[in-house]
Amino acid sequence: MVRSGFLSVLLTLLTCQVAVSQETRQPIDRVVAVINDEIILQSEVDMQAQYFAYSNRMYSVSNELWNDVLKNLVSSKILLAKAKLDSIRVPAAQIDAELDQRIDYLISRLGSETAVRDYYGKSILQIRNELRESVQKERMVNTIKQKEFGSLTITRPEVEDFYRQHLDSMPIIPASAELYQIFILPDQTDEAKQKAVAKITAIRDSIRSGVAFADLARRHGEDGTAARGGELGFFKRGELVPEFEEAAYKLEPGEMSDVVETEFGYHLIQMIERRGETINTRHILIRADRASLDHEAAVKKLADWREAILAGKETFQNLATIHSKDEFSRKGGFLGKIPLTELTPAQQAIVNSLEPGSISQPAQISTESGQVGYHIVWVKSKLPEHRMNLELDFDELSSIALEKKRNDAFEAWMEKAKSGIFIEVKYQPEAAELE
Repeated sequence: MVRSGFLSVLLTLLTCQVAVSQETRQPIDRVVAVINDEIILQSEVDMQAQYFAYSNRMYSVSNELWNDVLKNLVSSKILLAKAKLDSIRVPAAQIDAELDQRIDYLISRLGSETAVRDYYGKSILQIRNELRESVQKERMVNTIKQKEFGSLTITRPEVEDFYRQHLDSMPIIPASAELYQIFILPDQTDEAKQKAVAKITAIRDSIRSGVAFADLARRHGEDGTAARGGELGFFKRGELVPEFEEAAYKLEPGEMSDVVETEFGYHLIQMIERRGETINTRHILIRADRASLDHEAAVKKLADWREAILAGKETFQNLATIHSKDEFSRKGGFLGKIPLTELTPAQQAIVNSLEPGSISQPAQISTESGQVGYHIVWVKSKLPEHRMNLELDFDELSSIALEKKRNDAFEAWMEKAKSGIFIEVKYQPEAAELE
C-alpha cells in the first residue's frame, strides 16, 4: 500500500497546478466519489496517481495505487466535512499570506509575472481568485488535523513496546558513517579582486549618469540573469545570501545599491518591486578572474581550522556554520548518517582511512556545477551492518513508532467521523473496497 503521509505531501504539491488549470482541461470526466457537498472527479485521481507513478519510476498506474490515491482524497474530504461541521474558520490574513506564497512560487518557477500570465492565460488576480477556495479548504483541513493529532508524542516505553512487537521484521541497516564537512572555495588573488571592483565601479558610475541598469546588466552581467536584464524574480527573507539580502532590503523601488561583495563576486542591486517581505530585484554580477585563485591559502585555512579543532580550541560544527560554502553549513556541516555503499569511491577511501572521531587532511573536491574547492571531513562515528535495534537506532525507531501511532489515531478518528458524513464511492477499478 502507498503511505498516506507521502500522498498527502503529493496532494499539496499538486493543488496549485490543479486548481489553476482545471478549468482549461476538457477530458471526458465523471464523479467517482461524493462526500457531503464535495465531489472527487476521476481526472483528479488519474492526475495524482500518474504523477506518483512517474515520480517513483513506475511504468504504469496499478489499480492498487489508483485506489490508494482515491482513499487519500476521500480522507481529505472527510476532514474538510468535519471541519465544516465544527465551524472551523481560517483568518483571511492566513489565506492571503498563503496565496502570496503560491503566486511567488509560480513566479519563481516561470521567471516573471508576465510568464505566469502567458502560461495560464489568466491575470494574477484571476489566478489568486481561483486558488482562494482550495487554499481555504486546505487550511481548514490542516487546522482540524493539528487540533486532533498535533499534540501526539511518543514515550520511550512505547518505542520499546513497538520494537518488541516488530522485532522479527526489523530491517538490516547497512554499514554507515556519520559525516560532517567543511567546504570552501579558494579566494581570488588581490589583483583579480581589484580588477573586478574597478569594472563594477565603472558600471555603477555609468548607471548614475543615466544609462539604464537593465541594459548594462545584459551587456556586462556574468550570470544567467543577464539575458533578462538581471532580473532575479521574487524572493523572501532568508532565501538570498546574507550580504545581498541585507543590501537589497534597504532599497526602495527603482533605487540602486552601492557595490556589494558576496561569495559569488561583486554586485550592483536595483529594487524592482516589494510585496511586504517579498522582493523582486535585478542585479549585475561581476566575478573576479577565476583563473587567479589562491589555492595555497585555501588549503592553509582548512589546515589551521583542523588543528584548532583537534586542540579543542574550536568545534567542527561552529566553523562549518560560519565558513562552509555548501547547503550543509546551516546544520553545522552535518552530511548525514550515510551508508558506505552510497559514497563515491573517493569518499569511501577517506572514510576507510579514518578512525571514528578523526578529521581528514584538506583535499581538493569538485562540485556538481564544476567549481573546484577544498574540504575537510570529520568521521564522527561508524556503524557496522546490523539489524535495527534500540541501542544504535533509537531515534529512527522513535520516528517510525510515532508515525504508526499517528496513523492508528487517524484511522480510529476517521471511523468515528464517518458516522455523521454522507460518503458515496461511485467508481473503483475491479471494485476494490475502500476501507
